[in-house]
Amino acid sequence: MHFKDKSTIVFAAIIALILTLLLMLLVAQRAYDRELQFVEQFAYGKTENRAGLQLAAYEKDKRYLQVVLDEFFASPVITGAAFYAVDGTRIAGRDKKNPLSTNLPGLEVVRGDVAVADVSLTSLQDGSASGDTGFWTALAGGDDLHLTAPIVTASNASRRDLAIEDFVAAVRTAPSMKSMRVVGYLHVGIARGNILSQSLTAAAPLFAACLVLILLGCAALFVMTRRISEPLQELRRMADDVARGNTTRELAVPRNSEFWDLAEILNTIVKSAQDRRNEVEVNKKLLDKRVDETQSELTEKDDRLDKAAQEIDAAKSKLHEMTYYDRLTSLPNRTLFREHLQLLLKKREREGKPLALLLANLDNFRRINDSFGYAAGDLVLTEVGKRLTQCLRESDLVGHGTDAKKAQLGVSRLAGDEFAIVLSNLDNAESAGLVAQRILDAVAQPIEVEGQEIIVSASVGIAIAPEHADDPEALTRAAGVAMHTVEQSPQGIFQFYNLDLEKAGLDELQLEAELRKAISEDELELHYQPQVDSVDGSILCAEALLRWDHPEHGMIPPGQFIPIARTIGLMSELGKWTTREACRQLKELRDKGLELPRISINVTADELSNSFAENLQTALETNGLEPGCLELGLSEIVVMSEDSEGYQCLQTLSGLGVHLSLDNFGISSIPLSHLNLYPLNELKIDRRIVSRCDLNKDNASLVKTIIAIANSLDLRTVAEGVETAEEFNLLMDCGARAVQGFLFSEPIPIHELQRQLEIPWYFMSQIQTIKLAQQGLA
Repeated sequence: MHFKDKSTIVFAAIIALILTLLLMLLVAQRAYDRELQFVEQFAYGKTENRAGLQLAAYEKDKRYLQVVLDEFFASPVITGAAFYAVDGTRIAGRDKKNPLSTNLPGLEVVRGDVAVADVSLTSLQDGSASGDTGFWTALAGGDDLHLTAPIVTASNASRRDLAIEDFVAAVRTAPSMKSMRVVGYLHVGIARGNILSQSLTAAAPLFAACLVLILLGCAALFVMTRRISEPLQELRRMADDVARGNTTRELAVPRNSEFWDLAEILNTIVKSAQDRRNEVEVNKKLLDKRVDETQSELTEKDDRLDKAAQEIDAAKSKLHEMTYYDRLTSLPNRTLFREHLQLLLKKREREGKPLALLLANLDNFRRINDSFGYAAGDLVLTEVGKRLTQCLRESDLVGHGTDAKKAQLGVSRLAGDEFAIVLSNLDNAESAGLVAQRILDAVAQPIEVEGQEIIVSASVGIAIAPEHADDPEALTRAAGVAMHTVEQSPQGIFQFYNLDLEKAGLDELQLEAELRKAISEDELELHYQPQVDSVDGSILCAEALLRWDHPEHGMIPPGQFIPIARTIGLMSELGKWTTREACRQLKELRDKGLELPRISINVTADELSNSFAENLQTALETNGLEPGCLELGLSEIVVMSEDSEGYQCLQTLSGLGVHLSLDNFGISSIPLSHLNLYPLNELKIDRRIVSRCDLNKDNASLVKTIIAIANSLDLRTVAEGVETAEEFNLLMDCGARAVQGFLFSEPIPIHELQRQLEIPWYFMSQIQTIKLAQQGLA
């Protein structure tokens, strides 16, 4: 038999022995618990309802109690017993070996803090009655057990003249436990070792039977393993021979053996090995033939590689086009523009003729995207690119590139709605102005998009080399300064660069650079203008307004830095900061126990995207705020836009529970049908309608109409720009509930808003004063 098989049998026997031992211990534990329960019942039965024992305990009759103690030693596990008075004084006691004395500990030791009328079973540990009485403790050699039980009677133990008849009568009447009185205690010492010995003795037959079964099983397993392993050893030896190539010996196994099938398989392998050698020779010849065929296939693959190389060249050409040309207009992009401008400036140095760079930007192009959609905006950009190219004559062209398909390089699209035109070999700088005027006239012609005519205008800035600059970066910057100057002037004109423009633009450029750092350097802050409940004077909401506290120029108004942020693409970043800061400050207010139902944040169309919704949800979750505490103020452009991503973003936010409010309602041309397309919660009446509505009947009628429309659509209304008590009274008469304006509060820092929130119904006194003044009582 193999050594591994013997080890397996030994291991199985050890496991079975361990399981048998555990089973014996479990059986012994049950026997231990039953014996201990029997002893408890035996001891308690010797004292229950015995009027004589009650009288003896009452009178402290030591002789009678000594006789009763003899009855307890009928149990072999009881080693001692004693009776005690109520105060713990021992009356009678004896050991099993000494009828006149007992080594039992005192009653106060074994009972500890057990209730007066409770039965106690415990063992002593470190001098206190806190030891475990279970089987496993006994198995580990625990101390003897101590059972104490109260001797109770229904008689009035406070009397001094009680007789045996009183106790007998009390036992017969079987009173309730509520009327029982303790007249003494019984203390029985139990030899835990005796109980353990009896328990183990009771489990010994089971252990012996299991041991016999284990031995029989091991013997049977040994015989079966030997019967199986010997043929297997023979099979393994034959398999080793086959592996070494020795195929001359066959294995003889009796047909009735369990391994006869395996032996037949090995014999078949031996017989087929020789056949396999013959097949190898044949396959070798076939392989030689296959080599010849493979060479032909390699030739074919070479042809395919040549074709793939041609496709790679075509892909490189396509990549070059994608790298240097704008995908939408097919015009040169910023990268190609810079390279050619650098070459043309070097050429200008040799020829000595001036060169002009024109930067053209479409005015208010963002409104085209917002009003007609991005597809319409792309069509407009494509048409403008064609018109700019057509405005250049042969003498105005930049030159010819190496790519025949892109011979004309005079017009480039730098980014968005910004185009660059380079004019070389000019006779004089005034020629650039003529081209700029042609460009303005061409762009101003109506563009038809999907049956609608769209009219756009452009602003053109011109820089001349070498007069204004002689390197690409400086020349582009100079043309940009001139172009931005035109953007702030009446539309549809052009401007040559000069030093005065540079000086005027430096402040704005510096402000632009500093605005990029304002967020990280904590120069921005939020002011809040409260929305007031016109009935009870409480604060319903606070509109968060962005402020820039410049370290040198002080507080810069939003009207000065917001357009710059929109131009340089910082609106999304400012929106994220505003959302995070507003949520953080709202959490601080609530941590201080101040209740502000909602905070309103203004959102532009550019900010609405899936990432905006995710950032807003993250800000709410980070501060532990519910979505309903946030309100987004939407401009009319958002509702008029056909941007599907923005619409989906609003649907997602509304589904979360964020409130949506439409700003400046009443002065735009928003169709009323659009109010049902978006999940709005509120309309804000524009301040231009609210202003002097008490004196202007048309404005008053418009306020009533807007409130009626909002009520029919189940929308709240907020009147903005309320500045006089007369305007407030008229709004109250029209049914306006929420108002906002300088009449109650200008935009204030967070600490002043906190002061207002600390006083419930902060504006109530002001509202009452206005009402009294209206009634002529103030």
